[in-house]
Amino acid sequence: MRLKKFFLVITFVFLILQTNFLISIWGQTDPDKIVISIGEKKLTANQVNRMLHVMPPQQRSFFTKTPFGRNQFSHWIIRTELFKQEGEKRKLQNQEEIKKNIEKFKKLLEMEEFRKQVNVHSEEDEKVAFQIFLDGMLAKTAESEIIKEIEIKEEKIKQHFEDHLDSYTVAKVRRITIRSSSANHFYNDNKPRDQIRSDEEARKFAQTLRKKILEGFDFEEIAAKHSDDPTTSGMGGDLGIVRRGTENKHVVTPPELDILFTMNVGSISQVLESPFGFVILKLEEKRKVSLEEARKEIEDRLRSEKLEINFQKMKEQTSIVIDEVFFNTSSPKP
Repeated sequence: MRLKKFFLVITFVFLILQTNFLISIWGQTDPDKIVISIGEKKLTANQVNRMLHVMPPQQRSFFTKTPFGRNQFSHWIIRTELFKQEGEKRKLQNQEEIKKNIEKFKKLLEMEEFRKQVNVHSEEDEKVAFQIFLDGMLAKTAESEIIKEIEIKEEKIKQHFEDHLDSYTVAKVRRITIRSSSANHFYNDNKPRDQIRSDEEARKFAQTLRKKILEGFDFEEIAAKHSDDPTTSGMGGDLGIVRRGTENKHVVTPPELDILFTMNVGSISQVLESPFGFVILKLEEKRKVSLEEARKEIEDRLRSEKLEINFQKMKEQTSIVIDEVFFNTSSPKP
């Protein structure tokens, strides 16, 4: 316990030092120095810091408190600017929907609660916040229009489907979860540790339940009576339909998915260790999704991939210069 607390303290101190170090790098830069150029667009350190100042707290925290975040901020600026320019070429700012959204945002800026949330305290802050909003809206609208214009040929859809058949297999699954002491923190219900089985006790209990199921006891009844998963025990351990590579209704870990898709329908897994304790899986159904079922998802994915290719071309056709000290993920060069 003392060792664990020691590591937590060290981690906390490290994060504080790292955050202060990063902020100091940004603060030491000459405010009038141009730190990013995208074609004719030039931004100084002061302008970039003002942009960060008026962002919502979560975004601001992500972009400023880690080296990775700083690097991502430069990519975000570039992407927004290039797609905004495309939006202006298409005169999207003249669309009625865009005009309505602009008026709505202006009204938000008049609300004191919203101004506090986005750190708007002056007329200059207000201008910067409005410009971020407008640029972002034009960029996102331009992206949406470009995606709609991308044509995906039928042979490409079929080829993607054939090349990723494993991703288009679904399974209907039930699961029993036996909570253990090392997994206790995932449940976040403050249950006393002395009321939780040790890892060894949990494993043995799960093995006992598996043996009963193999002897003919009903999986659903045992799940309803003994499973510690609060989201599925009331449904006989029903996880519904699960699939690789997508967000499932219930959390299913990659090792569980790997086992599931090698099982035969109707079979019971061995007792598996997971972040939530020890689990037993039952595969009730497994089938391939048809091409028609997967068509829209494939089209959306291929369009997104083509959009990224278009974005890379836009970058190649634009003169882009980034201040490596200001935005780089490594320490500043001497």
